[in-house]
Amino acid sequence: MHFNNRVTKGIKNFNRRMKMKGLFKKLAVGFMVSAMVLTSSLPVMAESITITNQNNNEGDIAKIDYTYYQIMKADILSVTNNGADQSGTAAYYVESEALADLISKTGLFKVEKVSSGDRWNVTLVYEGEDAAAKIVEAFDKDAIKNAVTVTGVFDNIGADGKAQKTATKDGLDAGYYLVLSSLGTKAAIQTLGNVTINEKNTYPTVQKTDDKDYDSMFDFDKPINYTISVNIPANVAEKDIEVYDKASVGITIDTSDKAVEAYLGGTKVDDYTWTKVDEKSDAQYNVYKLVIKAENVVKCKGQTVEFKYKGTINDKAVVLVPEKNTAYIQYDNYTSSETEPVEVETLGFKLLKIDGANKKPISGAEFTLWDADNNGNQIKVVACEAVVSGNKIPAYRVAKDGETGVNIAVDSNGEAFIVGLDAKTYWLQEEVAPTGYNKLVSRVSVTINTKDINNQVIDHLETTIVENNQGSVLPSTGGIGTTIFYLVGGFLIVAGLAWFIVRRRVEE
Repeated sequence: MHFNNRVTKGIKNFNRRMKMKGLFKKLAVGFMVSAMVLTSSLPVMAESITITNQNNNEGDIAKIDYTYYQIMKADILSVTNNGADQSGTAAYYVESEALADLISKTGLFKVEKVSSGDRWNVTLVYEGEDAAAKIVEAFDKDAIKNAVTVTGVFDNIGADGKAQKTATKDGLDAGYYLVLSSLGTKAAIQTLGNVTINEKNTYPTVQKTDDKDYDSMFDFDKPINYTISVNIPANVAEKDIEVYDKASVGITIDTSDKAVEAYLGGTKVDDYTWTKVDEKSDAQYNVYKLVIKAENVVKCKGQTVEFKYKGTINDKAVVLVPEKNTAYIQYDNYTSSETEPVEVETLGFKLLKIDGANKKPISGAEFTLWDADNNGNQIKVVACEAVVSGNKIPAYRVAKDGETGVNIAVDSNGEAFIVGLDAKTYWLQEEVAPTGYNKLVSRVSVTINTKDINNQVIDHLETTIVENNQGSVLPSTGGIGTTIFYLVGGFLIVAGLAWFIVRRRVEE
């Protein structure tokens, strides 16, 4: 069993005081032992045990169970009350030969049979500075706990049915008790009056982060990288920790075998797999679970375990509406609050094709999408349905690997919606012009923003307007159009002169 520095120091100070007062010689077992985290350092008198936990924060107060075992009974010899500094003496004993034998075998106590009746007197003989730790460790054995006759459980649930910061057990007989908290705290308590202890153990805590603010739909090449950090207290109970991921339905979490990597201090220690636990078809969120087994919880006490895994935006995502993802844990009776949500958006734009003269929408145009104004790489897209402003509409999204791309065709309203893009600049190249209109000879830039010029979050699809014009357009220098006019014109001039000359000669 390990103890933190504060507890170790408190135990040393307690033993030093005990030696100075000679209480080890005067008392049968007149001492107060605290393991893990207790505020009392001197023996106190009790008819009740009150345990407070200030770390059980408001708004996140959880149920804590306390199991007690009366290891020995006590005859109180004297009680002195000096304010908070109470002291007293008692003669400790047991009335079971089996329990007396188990206590004797710990090597910490001297056990003597009284000449008449079923009573064995118990005296502490171990005086080492680690007495506190050794006594608690000795009593927290199944054999001793199973041999006691007075045991029970109390908790911090108040009359209103809600968890409180304080738990109290009244009506206890004088004696020596082992108290075990569901948080992992273990204490040996002398009950010669009312005793209050402060439990400083905490539940495990959890945080969640991701590595981007927006993500392309089905972008398996550049997925969202999530990290869940579980902080395990130094004095943790040997119990499972269940870790949950709660993701809105627009996010797909990778649940393939061993898709979750676990790290302790930056070193990979294990692989886990998410199990989906919420199968509701109409749910707004999907919930996934993994379990840190109790033996691994103990191995990692006082440390942080990080779980790294991936997710992608899917076609249930609402364009420009953040897809939220949180985490929480369950441990013993405790369910943590959900972490602050990490949010990822899917971005896009609206393409509107209009007549350059009357500015009315026109149909029949088709485009491809590129990452540069000249040459560059084509970004393949496929037809899909996208949720925009709460409505499902026909759209185009970035293609997955292996999917065959298609042209972006505007509809009868001259519109097309392209989603699943990153916050950067793209270029539209017209492949088919509307009938009767001239085809664009250069690409049109489209810049995807997440905020406007006033630094306000953009919550609507911005529109890129592309104009087409009708009528003839003479080719630029180097084309054959003007050349042919020059040739024909020159030919007609030459022909006219020849005809004029021939006619004059005929007349002469």
